[in-house]
Amino acid sequence: MKILSIKKIVSIAFLLLFSLSGLAQEFVHPGVMNNRAELDIIKGKINAGEQPWTNAFNALKASNFASLNYQATPFAVVECGSYNKPNIGCNQIVNDGMAVYAHALMWYFTDDVRHANKSKEIMSAWSHKYQQNTNSNARLVVGWATPFYVNGAEIIRHSNVYWNTADLNSFNGMLSKFLTYVTADEAPLNNWILSRIEAHMAIAVFKDDRASFNTAVERWKKYTRNYIYQTTDGPKPSWATAPINGFAMETCRDLGHLGLGIRSSLNAAQIAYEQGVDLFSLERKRLADTLELHGSWTTGSVAVPSNVCGGKVITTPSNPVGISPPTGGGSATYEIASRHLVERLKMNLPYTTQMNKHNLFNAGGWVTKWETLTQYIPNTTPVGPAGYRYATYENTNVFVSGTMNVAYGANGQFVYLYNRTTDVACTNSAFNKDPIIGVQKNCFVQSVTPKSSSANTQSSVAKSLAPSSTAKSSQPNSSRANSSLANAGGSCKYMVASEWNTGYTATIRITNTGANVINGWNVNWAYSDGSKITSSWNTTLTGTNPYSATNISWNGSIQSGQFVEIGFQVNKGSSLTPQIPMITGSVCK
Repeated sequence: MKILSIKKIVSIAFLLLFSLSGLAQEFVHPGVMNNRAELDIIKGKINAGEQPWTNAFNALKASNFASLNYQATPFAVVECGSYNKPNIGCNQIVNDGMAVYAHALMWYFTDDVRHANKSKEIMSAWSHKYQQNTNSNARLVVGWATPFYVNGAEIIRHSNVYWNTADLNSFNGMLSKFLTYVTADEAPLNNWILSRIEAHMAIAVFKDDRASFNTAVERWKKYTRNYIYQTTDGPKPSWATAPINGFAMETCRDLGHLGLGIRSSLNAAQIAYEQGVDLFSLERKRLADTLELHGSWTTGSVAVPSNVCGGKVITTPSNPVGISPPTGGGSATYEIASRHLVERLKMNLPYTTQMNKHNLFNAGGWVTKWETLTQYIPNTTPVGPAGYRYATYENTNVFVSGTMNVAYGANGQFVYLYNRTTDVACTNSAFNKDPIIGVQKNCFVQSVTPKSSSANTQSSVAKSLAPSSTAKSSQPNSSRANSSLANAGGSCKYMVASEWNTGYTATIRITNTGANVINGWNVNWAYSDGSKITSSWNTTLTGTNPYSATNISWNGSIQSGQFVEIGFQVNKGSSLTPQIPMITGSVCK
């Protein structure tokens, strides 16, 4: 038997590690504004007539962009001056991009191949004719148009639609031409550069260009921070009339241009999220502060302070009257922000939520991407120790509010910092230990009331999902919030995902907090206010109150430290707010 030398073994191990690393870096397709699983969930909701997705689909279907009679008008040279003067193909290149995306969505949701063919027809018309953009607004218009084309192309290319090689190569060539307009960090560094970063990131995904994608991510970090001010950044920039968290570069310009900047930043963060990079968590406070600051004014809840833009914030350049209570002004909605910051990261953003109730189902103008139809964010939050909630991922900062305990790790192995009152770096060095080598780690937080002001910061290692018994006894037990019942085997949590006047969607998360694999599960619950479930997914649901949910073939096995989620839509009963029922079952005891 031949024995390999140590050198050869190391070489083979290195090559294997390199190969696995390469696989881990593969792009998700489709993976710009939405992935296949999210599109499938939304398609199911449309087919079941569920709201608000059905109304959003009907709005898409009725739009001119989704008409099978839509005709593209391509230009070889698109000339766009300031405020589109001159306007030679400027509106058309964006509108035709919106039609590409609209028809791709229609194809995916209806299985009507005519829409797929129309989307390809528009892309082919442009890619075989387009040569360049010129004049002062060239970079801006390309930044606006590109993401629509790429979003549509991602769906077409990765949904079993035949796309002939010549047309695909021609489209790829057009994206290469677009790329030359969106990668340079040239002034102005306002909404212009944020739209170009969104375009840059989208092209990188379509072309499977990891280096270009990483560059786009770094540009996002730099210019989102440059666009939205935090007092922790240092002295306020010249465009900020007051040192206020959330003040943005275009606050004093008008809400329309501000919206372009914020939305492009959110769109780019969504693209990154689909590829496993959570920029929302990284800049959660910065994004939340700007949304809430401007949301308080646009909803008419708060008057613009006198030290902000001289006490006057306008909606558009053509409307010089400043907004004020009680009507406010502007019609921005930021569903992407709501899905991530409010629903996924559990931030309390009342003004953002209020804004989003006014203007759903909108294709928007230059940068809005049919958000109601593309922004279903399944709750895939990493699981931490019992009683802790997800905060952020490795190599970012944990935002600490009040006094918190912070856990760092993955797969049931954590180290802890207790009674922290300042932000914490989610890194090995901050915790003085790598709790699980070679695995992506996350940070989790638990709000606590310190016993005394002299409480010391300490660190300990845990080899299970819960902190040590000593630490646990001195901390409030929040593991029963939202009807969570936990034991050594598992926990079951009922969570409201989204809500409207007459109903809501909810999920039940079943987490294996024990050491052994859970094979097969069943949970039960009942509503006391007359609420009724109208549809469900990821489970076999029986009963009409009480209800019983059982695993299906692919989600019956839950590994230690992992979870599964089931979902359903509920029509409200006599209560004005969703009722949170008690969840029971063998895995919930």
